[in-house]
Amino acid sequence: MRILIYIYIFAAVIGSFASLIMETYPALFFIELFAPNPGDKYPVAITGMVTLLVMLLPLLLVLFILKVIRNRKKSETGYLIDDDYFNKSGIHFQRTKQLQNRLIASPIFINGEERGRIDSGKKLFIELQPGTYEVEVGKKSERSDKTIVQVQANVHAQVEISIIPNGLRSKHVVELI
Repeated sequence: MRILIYIYIFAAVIGSFASLIMETYPALFFIELFAPNPGDKYPVAITGMVTLLVMLLPLLLVLFILKVIRNRKKSETGYLIDDDYFNKSGIHFQRTKQLQNRLIASPIFINGEERGRIDSGKKLFIELQPGTYEVEVGKKSERSDKTIVQVQANVHAQVEISIIPNGLRSKHVVELI
């Protein structure tokens, strides 16, 4: 999904500057807005940036709708605290609120199996039997190092997830609290 987002952004940049150079739509609308009379000069940088923002709006709208749908599914499937919550064993995940990857949920792998996804600034409890588990967060090259988490009976292990930027890539970091 991330590759598709980068391709869309690249295409939007190329499309906005091409429409600005050729003075076609959507840049033509902003050119006529900033320079209403024939022969007027228009601000190229402002026109180019506004055109780019307009071309990126559909992507942002789709990402926002996907995030809303993902959050709605979680509340419907029983991630809420129930009466027996404090008598369960498991891992309580908390992802720090960060701007990077804000609209993209981080997958959580326990012993190599994806067990859930967590958004920026959210919390997630995964019920597990007492024992030792290997926890990783993220996809492929952004995946965190394996962290060993010991789960005890009727105790919640606390894990904090954060993302460290590394150029165009990022790295998930998992810490036991």
